[in-house]
Amino acid sequence: SFLGLPVVTVPLRTANGQPIGLQLIAAPFNEQACLRAARALEEMGITDARPVEIAA
Repeated sequence: SFLGLPVVTVPLRTANGQPIGLQLIAAPFNEQACLRAARALEEMGITDARPVEIAA
């Protein structure tokens, strides 16, 4: 990040299908905390990285 903190962004969807990103930020030099949290969300099936459909 700009501040030098470890950051990871996890793709999610709102209830109506809109894509959003959840940004996880950890303490300095604690990259593993960000990665563990992102992986836990992924394993719970919360993440959603499908492409957004655009109406023609």
